This record gives sequence, C-alpha cells and structure tokens, in this order.
Amino acid sequence: MPVKHRLLVIDDEADVLETIKQYAEKMDFIVETTQSGKGGLEKLLTNQFDAAIVDLRLGDHDIDGTEIIHQAGERSLHAAIIVLTGHGERADAIKALNDGAVAWFDKPVNPAELLKETKRLSYLIPPEKFDELISLMSSHA
Repeated sequence: MPVKHRLLVIDDEADVLETIKQYAEKMDFIVETTQSGKGGLEKLLTNQFDAAIVDLRLGDHDIDGTEIIHQAGERSLHAAIIVLTGHGERADAIKALNDGAVAWFDKPVNPAELLKETKRLSYLIPPEKFDELISLMSSHA
C-alpha cells in the first residue's frame, strides 16, 4: 500500500487548487486546500503536513505566501514548502528559498511535474528530525 503524504495547497485561484488537488489525490496524497493566506497559515501551524504548495501572491491580501513561508521557517515546521510564482516574481521566490522553501515552480505549472517533485520532497527527513533519529539510534547501539 502506498504511503499517503499530507499536502496543503494555498492558492487564491480556485481552478489551480482544483487541478492540483485532483492530480495529488491520484498520486495518493491526502489534500487540504484553501484560497486564504490566513486560513492557510492557520492550517499549516495547527496540522501536520508533509508538504505545502504555496502561491506567493494571494488575491485577498490578508497575508501573502512570503509571510506564510517566513512564519513556517521561524517555527521550524517540517513540511517541505514548494513555492508557486507568477508575474515575474523570481526575486520573491529566491527570498522564499532563503526563508526555508525547498523548491519553486513558475505559473502556469505542469501539475504532474509539480506533484512528482512534491512527492519526492515529502520523503525527505527534516534536519532536526534526522538528528533525533541518529541520536535515538546511537542510544540503542
């Protein structure tokens, strides 16, 4: 039975959310979506996700993707954060990578490629968890 990773998708475009959700569910992800930056940050902080796909520019302007990524980085969340950018936001994408995002994709995005990379990144062990694992293994040796 395949591993089911938990994925959060935050994007203000309903069609983007639906497309990514459909592809992700076919790839055995458990998917939650939101069009709200505040709602996305709340979900990210209160639930455990293996990965989050975050649009940098959210239309409702309550909170943007860069702030979500910054706050996730400050709290050392273990979710692999993948950035979606549009409208030539490469400088913002680079800032997001510096704040802890692990990859970025330009819009329009190929959902199959996006989710293949998301699945790969979902399997990675965050550095702090890796250190815990090594410590636990060392104490039992």
